[in-house]
Amino acid sequence: MLIINVKSQDQESNSISIICYGAVGDGKTLNTQSIQKAIDACSASGGGTVYIPAGKYLSGTIILKNNVTLFIDKGGVLLGSANINDYPEIISTYRFYGDEWVKQSLIFSENSENIGVTGGGVIDGQGSAFKVTTKQKPDMYRNRPYIIRFIKCRNISVDNISMQNSAMWMQHYLACDYRYIKDWYPTKY
Repeated sequence: MLIINVKSQDQESNSISIICYGAVGDGKTLNTQSIQKAIDACSASGGGTVYIPAGKYLSGTIILKNNVTLFIDKGGVLLGSANINDYPEIISTYRFYGDEWVKQSLIFSENSENIGVTGGGVIDGQGSAFKVTTKQKPDMYRNRPYIIRFIKCRNISVDNISMQNSAMWMQHYLACDYRYIKDWYPTKY
């Protein structure tokens, strides 16, 4: 298993599997709490890698924290929930023109540093589950989660990951510094 993290090389690597926190890769079990517990534990211990192995892991909003890289292994899928109630509205302290109608994300972080998403796996937002009920702007954007939304973060790495079927934008980096975005692959569902 290859583990990558965005911490400096002199810091000790720490890897936590979401399986250790009860995640089930059947594509049906909601794993939001298991994934979040792994992220929280990893960040609290100084940071490192949260490992998502092969399988389909259904999730609502997860919040990436300082010094944590989410590693989705080849054959692994982070599958966004099709239930809007699994995406709490998050109002950022940093305001921008669209924050009145776009408030949900699959992967969210604000004011974090040294964060990343990598591994060769897939993030699938199941965007087709979020039907547009009007053509009026801005209402047509409501209740449509981003896949990744990072606000006022520093030292971000998104590399070697496939993203597909987002309800809103695939990625949104607002007021972020030092982003390394490479080899992400938008795929058709």
